[in-house]
Amino acid sequence: MAVPAFADNKKELNFSVLSDIHYFPKEYIGNLNGFNYRRTLDNDLKLEQYADEILDEAIREILAKGSKVVLISGDNAMGCEYLSHEMLTARLRKLTDAGVKVYTVPGNHDISRPDKISKRFVADDPTKTVVKAGTTYVDDRIVEVRGTTKSEFAELYKNFGYGDDDSIIARDPGGSLSYSADLGSGYRLIAVDANEYSGELCTGKKYLEGDLLDWVNSQIKDCTAAGDIPLLMMHYDLIEKYDMQSTIMGGNFLDGGEKLAESFADLGVRYIFTGHSHANDISSLTTKAGNTVYEVCTGSLVLHGSPIRHAKLSGEDCSIRTVFPRSIEGIDDYQAFCRSYYYDGGVRTIMRNRAIFDATEAVAGALSTNEKSYAKIYDFFLALMTRVIDTLLATELDCGITVEKMLTEMYREHYAGDETITPEMSSATDTLVNGSKFEIALDIVFSSISVVSGLEKILKLNPLHDSLLDKALEKALAFIPAKILGIVIGEFCRGIFIDTYPADNNVDIIGGKAFLPDGTPCANLAESTSTKFKHYIKALF
Repeated sequence: MAVPAFADNKKELNFSVLSDIHYFPKEYIGNLNGFNYRRTLDNDLKLEQYADEILDEAIREILAKGSKVVLISGDNAMGCEYLSHEMLTARLRKLTDAGVKVYTVPGNHDISRPDKISKRFVADDPTKTVVKAGTTYVDDRIVEVRGTTKSEFAELYKNFGYGDDDSIIARDPGGSLSYSADLGSGYRLIAVDANEYSGELCTGKKYLEGDLLDWVNSQIKDCTAAGDIPLLMMHYDLIEKYDMQSTIMGGNFLDGGEKLAESFADLGVRYIFTGHSHANDISSLTTKAGNTVYEVCTGSLVLHGSPIRHAKLSGEDCSIRTVFPRSIEGIDDYQAFCRSYYYDGGVRTIMRNRAIFDATEAVAGALSTNEKSYAKIYDFFLALMTRVIDTLLATELDCGITVEKMLTEMYREHYAGDETITPEMSSATDTLVNGSKFEIALDIVFSSISVVSGLEKILKLNPLHDSLLDKALEKALAFIPAKILGIVIGEFCRGIFIDTYPADNNVDIIGGKAFLPDGTPCANLAESTSTKFKHYIKALF
């Protein structure tokens, strides 16, 4: 398919991009060490207690840069709280009062769902504590607060893409909060709301097909027919940032994301601005027709580093620079603070939250028949998962690198962008792919079940235990699963450390090709399919 010709002599457009602000009022926090509050934050270590200070610094940076437009690609609130949106829009007015045009779309944390509540946290007695998975928390409670409907979101953001603005060209007649806007200088924004709705509420599902997709395609065609250049903005990811991401982290992606990106590219889209995965990453794909599209995913403002993107368009060429705030009010060296906050047991906190608490609650909920049985099952699995995770994290892979250290580096590299892998870390991932450590891991699981359930005492009374169970049964049970786990998880970990084309933070895209700021062409470091296959064969045999 031939791409429509664009008008010559395009003017420049300077704009900035923020994503996943996840604003949360300080008055809703309760206690910083409250159990329920930490459960909400510790899936990825959000810095909600500094949301005001981080946002104020981002606004100051944007105004100092002189951007004419700001794109905010969704998840503006922490959990659809009306007050979060209300307070955020009040702060964003500092930009619009200065003449900056701000456009946003809702993410999955912005409009209420029937199966979830918006909440605040209350610690009635800060001295009352509770111990969970070996960690002491303040015993806080959850109080439901006002959420946000679709109409309320549009009203709250009437100055940010949803009001009677002369720049708005069209709105989706099908009920989503999608729209297109004239950015001036021959550029047009097509803001895509890819949430599925039932009336005024989100269903929790993503949707970009049918009538909505037809509307988006028509807006792209209208844009290029007018000689303008289309920019797409949506919350959800389309293109993988590392190998196997859409398989293992499928919830981050729109269904058929890469096919959608290919279709948009062949219609003339060169840039899609997204968020959702909280990673600062730029990915790309080239269609069979030779058209390349770049997905510019901006990391969460309240996560490690707090990235702010600045972009300059000149026709289809685009220069992208990323700023990580050096300081915020109250913290002189903010980046050093982020590193300390993250490296000081950060991965252990994330694993405690995701692998221990989440798994325990899921199993207890599935197996229990009443409150009493839930409590017993919960206590058993909490003890089991705590033992398993703590032991696994301490397991050494190679070159002095433990599982905890590897996961820490993986998270940091993924969130920060421009991933690199040291020889030591490469050797550690090779050890994972080999599968031998997963034999140890499965042995840890078997051992933990024995200890927590009390079976260990029974087995130790049996003289056949050491000679038969350990040496035969456990090895037989562990070998094949260990090999499979090694290949899948090892290659997944290796993929996170290998940056896909192009660079993630600072890049110049000229004539469809990506270059570093010094003019060096960006390299595609991802391994070929044949190389990966060789890894698999070597690992198996």
